[in-house]
Amino acid sequence: MLKNISNIIKLFLKNKIITENNLDFAKILLKKKEKLLILIIATLHAEMKQGSSCLPIENILKKIKKQVPKNKKKKITKINILKSLLKFNMVSIYSENNITPIIIFNNKIYLYKIWKMENKIAKFLNVNKKNNYINYKKLKININNLFNKIDKNLKIAAKLAITKKITFIMGGPGTGKTTLIKKIIILLIYNAKKKINIKLATPTGKSAAKLTEEINKKIINKKITIKNKKYIPKQAYTIHTLIGLDYYKNNIYYKKENKLNIDVLIIDESSMLDMQIISNIISAIPINTQIIFIGDKDQLDPIGIGNILSDIYTLKKNKQNKSYINNKKNFKKNYKFNTLCNNIHILKKNYRFKKNSDIAKMAKAINSNNIIKVKNLLNSNTKNIKLINVNKKNNYLILINKFIKIYKKILNMLQNKKPVINIINYLNKYQLLCALKKGNFGTKKINNDIKSILIEKKLINYKSKMNKWYIGQPIIITKNNYNLKIYNGNIGIILLDKNKKPNIFLKKKQKNIKKIPIEFIKHYKSAWSITVHKAQGSEFEKVSLILPNEHIPILNKKLIYTAITRAKKKIIIYTNKKTLYKSIKYYIKRNTGLTEQINRSYKKEKIIF
Repeated sequence: MLKNISNIIKLFLKNKIITENNLDFAKILLKKKEKLLILIIATLHAEMKQGSSCLPIENILKKIKKQVPKNKKKKITKINILKSLLKFNMVSIYSENNITPIIIFNNKIYLYKIWKMENKIAKFLNVNKKNNYINYKKLKININNLFNKIDKNLKIAAKLAITKKITFIMGGPGTGKTTLIKKIIILLIYNAKKKINIKLATPTGKSAAKLTEEINKKIINKKITIKNKKYIPKQAYTIHTLIGLDYYKNNIYYKKENKLNIDVLIIDESSMLDMQIISNIISAIPINTQIIFIGDKDQLDPIGIGNILSDIYTLKKNKQNKSYINNKKNFKKNYKFNTLCNNIHILKKNYRFKKNSDIAKMAKAINSNNIIKVKNLLNSNTKNIKLINVNKKNNYLILINKFIKIYKKILNMLQNKKPVINIINYLNKYQLLCALKKGNFGTKKINNDIKSILIEKKLINYKSKMNKWYIGQPIIITKNNYNLKIYNGNIGIILLDKNKKPNIFLKKKQKNIKKIPIEFIKHYKSAWSITVHKAQGSEFEKVSLILPNEHIPILNKKLIYTAITRAKKKIIIYTNKKTLYKSIKYYIKRNTGLTEQINRSYKKEKIIF
């Protein structure tokens, strides 16, 4: 079929379809120099590095055809690629009786271990049981007492979460997800027939700390009986802590042979979950554990392989049985139409933004790829959203000088002996976000530029050889420290304490401050600017987003959406129109077979040649 594969490999490298790293991976895995297989596995590895679990044969077909002359394209077909691949002993069409390192499943090429993980998740999600420990007679009364008539959307979500073994609840910022978690916990406690063990978990330490604060603030203040208070989860855990992941020993404490004692697991920020984390969770929990996934499907994709919320959302495109979720009788029985697509609910009403909020309109336009609406919003001279061309040096200096003014204000507040909480609250009103860490538009350069101007204006006395910090410097924690209870992504400020010694001050609760001597913390960076990834789960009154002046693959719809929805009142985007519009249009969906595996009901795979 393909005679000169070596040339195609060179073209794949030249056009950045694969890298030398992908090629090395394929050569190590295969050992023998089978060039076609090396090409396929290197391309599969490149896809996996981008978060896909598999390589659709259609995709590799298109990539190869682009690299060969027109007169040879007709000979390169799907059936020819399949036949060529199946000549190798390492490759097979999936069958329970014939497991090979590389398998073809539903016209997709997988590493077997990745397919196995995806299949494990699909089987887990496809289990359809009702919750036997719920008192259904009390449920209707308690739900009606807990929700207002206007909260119908939240009410349906709560019904599903309480009655189903597995539930997915998705919604953007301000749609009431945290409030819903609180009410779900109350309903679970009040409607349980027995003692109930509820656990809260999130992927990151920062989001776990934030959720702990919110739950304690909102639930503990409710009128809950002393008898029931002991069932309220006192804190949210990171998933790694919950399952007992030991990075140094590469071991997980809670797994198949040693399960966690959990009746209900609620996972917030589920958009960050990759396949490996979900697989570890499944191994760690008992088979009857109820699990509730909550998150925003439109935020940034997970760092690892997979994208569970986006995959599960595609099931919503199936005909969801609306009469099912509105009929209270159906919550008591297992109907044959009670499939996973009926356990998914989207929160649409926004409680954070006003009805005519420009930021909410912009977020919606980005998600729907409505460039015309984005253009109209930017051209409407609204005060809440602005686009400024960063190519012009003067505009960049204006941006930098905004943060010099913020620093001057901090110095003024220090001179006037304002409370530390006031200084932190002022600092947290503004945040500069970047897509990149390095380069002219990255956090490293911007933070250094701000520091250089502060030194030039003699606002700080900074001796780089002696100190890595200066008074009034905003910082971001870059590594979890469970002993100090500070987490990757926490933002604070360096100030002197009463003894004139430098401390990092962090906001813990609404009016509480945590201070830690600076010598106790090794992992932190300047935070005048931070990446959009680090800002996930945070919100600020005013956000400035700076993007490169040319489009690069990291600039996509989800990154722009995530950045914009960090702002509560105002967003200023520093780039040119061409780059912004291209970024909003650009998004490469990850290739997975999860929904297909859920839908196929585990029948024997058939591939048509």
